[in-house]
Amino acid sequence: MAQRSLSYPRPPEHSARVVYRCSSFVHCAFFLSFVNSRPHDHGSQK
Repeated sequence: MAQRSLSYPRPPEHSARVVYRCSSFVHCAFFLSFVNSRPHDHGSQK
């Protein structure tokens, strides 16, 4: 994996931006799915 990434001609800044955007999008999707899967009223989870 490391050797494969080293052979890429892309600068580290561009890849870092793409990874950050992808990770933020994935985190947002996971958060939305997590909120949707749980009931909105937290009072009943005692």
